[in-house]
Amino acid sequence: MLTLIFGLWGEPVLAQTQRISSEAAQRQVPTIALKVNQGVNLTLPDGVLAYKGWLDDGSLIQLDGDRPFEQGASILHLVANQAGQAQLSLVTRDANQVESLYVFKLVAGSQGNSIVNVTAHPINTTRASTAQTLNAAQQLQQGVTLAIERQLLVENSELHRAIQGAIAKVDQGMAMEQAATTFQLDPRTLAQLFHMGQGESLPNNPTRQEPLLVRVEGVSETNNADVEARLTALENQVERLDGRVASLDSQQSEFLAQLQTLDQQQEIFATLLQRQNQVAQRLDSPKSDPITLAINRVQPPRAASAPQVLDHHQIANAIARGLTTHPDTPYRSRLYLRYQTMIRSLRRGSTLSQAARRSNVQLTHVKSVLKNAGVTPEAVGL
Repeated sequence: MLTLIFGLWGEPVLAQTQRISSEAAQRQVPTIALKVNQGVNLTLPDGVLAYKGWLDDGSLIQLDGDRPFEQGASILHLVANQAGQAQLSLVTRDANQVESLYVFKLVAGSQGNSIVNVTAHPINTTRASTAQTLNAAQQLQQGVTLAIERQLLVENSELHRAIQGAIAKVDQGMAMEQAATTFQLDPRTLAQLFHMGQGESLPNNPTRQEPLLVRVEGVSETNNADVEARLTALENQVERLDGRVASLDSQQSEFLAQLQTLDQQQEIFATLLQRQNQVAQRLDSPKSDPITLAINRVQPPRAASAPQVLDHHQIANAIARGLTTHPDTPYRSRLYLRYQTMIRSLRRGSTLSQAARRSNVQLTHVKSVLKNAGVTPEAVGL
């Protein structure tokens, strides 16, 4: 049976339907063809709702849903403004609240479908599925190599080993979202690595300049080696005193944070530098004087009569510090993971109250964690 739908100009056009299995959307990256300036409806399987969705190029394709993502969308509407390619990633939940990651490659041109149905029943043969699964693992591995080259990922770190474990599961046929959950990774991490492995450029970030976190000023070349040696020694001392600083969650947060602005990256480094100086003071060695670096746009603290109110990025950093020694939040406990969700929400721009509510964390307990980090309730607006 053929279905007639109305195009953008009110004329009936013949609906071309494309069917994609949900398994292919999770294990492979199926291609959806879009005709420029013609809408395409993407329908999810019964009982499956999309709660998050992002495009790597929002200027090329517009994304909308029958309901806001916060409420769960079952039908997505895509419109291409111009010819080109983009990637669509969706985080979905089924009736049992099981999350999945769907990834599609969008190709906009002169030809395209009008309706795309994602079905729960398999469509492709087992041989084709296996070939695409192996290809997905290879593209993830290429993305890892590129991330290491761009200094976005530290080779042989805990995060690197967790990603390699997830890639091995994808190579065995596991869905990318499930593999990420198995190794306690954010699904966005694998989605970004997969996108990088396809040989396409990263999303545009006009504020991003260079991969270095700081620029050192006022230090002569003859002193560079001494400064680097002292920084390395202090980093080793911090790692021995508190091994949890290099936890998987903090490494992963730093990996994703490097795709944000340079100002946020400098703030992370300033916090690490302050901690290193504190370690040097605790060691009480005359040869371990605190090292001060001039960082672009990071102003030294000034004395003020009224307490300074922290922004959401500083609050996220303070909560991360307070978690490491708080008695109620042992590593990877349920409450600890809720706080990690709260930290990610803060870094995406949510207020403290919104992040606490979405993560199901009581504000009274948040005050306790902040107090453990040496931050008063007044400094965060409580």
